[in-house]
Amino acid sequence: MQRLATLSLADITSPDVLAFHQYWLSIRGDAAMPTKSAFDATAIRHLLPYITLEELHNDPLRIFYRVVGSEQAQFSAGDYTGKWLHELNWLPDLKQRLLDQYAEIQRTKAPMFGLSQFTWHDHLEKAFEWGLFPFSDNGTDVSHVVTIEDFRHITRKEVGARLQSIP
Repeated sequence: MQRLATLSLADITSPDVLAFHQYWLSIRGDAAMPTKSAFDATAIRHLLPYITLEELHNDPLRIFYRVVGSEQAQFSAGDYTGKWLHELNWLPDLKQRLLDQYAEIQRTKAPMFGLSQFTWHDHLEKAFEWGLFPFSDNGTDVSHVVTIEDFRHITRKEVGARLQSIP
């Protein structure tokens, strides 16, 4: 089973996703998005286990996982730091959904929020809220995305009910 819904910021309940959003806004300033060099991991130390840092490459769009937090690695049943999305043993449909999300972030240069429920490759059901946040090397183009997934503050029952209510 795979269910994914894009949400507005107002629909996010995760304290971790909301905290990272506040941090992202604080380092963005007046720009559309912050530069990668503005990112200071020590400022969000408590969130680091739940984030990944992705590097975006174009023509065609490819995703390289620069850093995968320890809880993310455990949640995903493996550390995929230093690997490309296309190399991962994930379902093709999931990989395509992720590529579509990154392409949307490149287009809008704005964060994206959502709610997901998956039966993962370890046959366990995973439920979480998430946020994808764009960063730039040159101040114009999205070069990196920081993803935070919060699978601690939501129950499977809540996810199922919320996903059913989203068209």
